[in-house]
Amino acid sequence: MTQPPALPTCSASISPGSGNTNTNFTITWSSNGSSCTWALDGVNQGAVPCSGSAPNSRFTVGNHTVTLRTTGPGGTTQCNSNSVSVTPPPALPTCSASISPGSGNTDTNFTIRWSSNGSSCTWAFDGVNQGGVPCSGTIPTTGGFAVGNHVVTLRTTGPGGTTQCNSNTVSVTQAPALPTCSASISPGSGNTNTNFTITWSSNGSSCTWALDGINQGGVPCSGSAPNSRFTVGNHYVTLRTTGPGGTTQCNSNAILVR
Repeated sequence: MTQPPALPTCSASISPGSGNTNTNFTITWSSNGSSCTWALDGVNQGAVPCSGSAPNSRFTVGNHTVTLRTTGPGGTTQCNSNSVSVTPPPALPTCSASISPGSGNTDTNFTIRWSSNGSSCTWAFDGVNQGGVPCSGTIPTTGGFAVGNHVVTLRTTGPGGTTQCNSNTVSVTQAPALPTCSASISPGSGNTNTNFTITWSSNGSSCTWALDGINQGGVPCSGSAPNSRFTVGNHYVTLRTTGPGGTTQCNSNAILVR
């Protein structure tokens, strides 16, 4: 009397044992049966070779099991894999970036600010990579930006992937030029009885003047003072002028009074 053929044996597994919807799982199965089918969570998926694997498999959120059903001379049997728990993927990191003030000129001191909940960050200025930065920080600038439109980009990476955000765009114009000025005393020499004429001019918006370095107060930004007399010695006049581009000053010629 002979023994009946044994039932075929089988095994199935899913690795890793847990993950999220972005995880690449590998399903592996093996059987000594002659024909095999498989099911996912009890739903038949059709025939498969009786030994094989399916790498890079992804699952929806929830618990999942693979079943291998195998048939041989001894009959039919089935085996279940381990159950894997699948969670949603981590969210993409968030970020923000800004430049303030929102506009200015080449003399404006802008401040760049950024923040992210990512684990690593890089930044770019006008699309040109500037390298790694802490994921939250501030850069105050001195001397301003070049003329044109400028934007800062923060690129941040975390467990959920990589994202980036752009700052507001700032428009930068050329800074106003310093005001110009001139001052003179004529004639270039004389004595205490000579009537000198002081002449000055500026395109600034406000002006003061000084005699031999001593402030004499405000004056119109263009004018003259005829019939001026000086004591014995060397004398000069300074015009100090202020405009949108800043403040500058100019000295007249020095005169010798005997």
